[in-house]
Amino acid sequence: MSSAVITITFEETSGVTTVATRIEYASKGARDAALAAGMTASMEMGYCRIDDLLTESS
Repeated sequence: MSSAVITITFEETSGVTTVATRIEYASKGARDAALAAGMTASMEMGYCRIDDLLTESS
């Protein structure tokens, strides 16, 4: 399994928070393997769940 460095930043502007995720893979092959495994769909599901939780708590 290849390693990756994941950096998540939160930036607030005028009461709106923007979240940015940067993933740096050790190689193009490692990146391609993560994409082929459905990584983007799983991340999207996780972000949608966070949105739901934040909406419920406000």
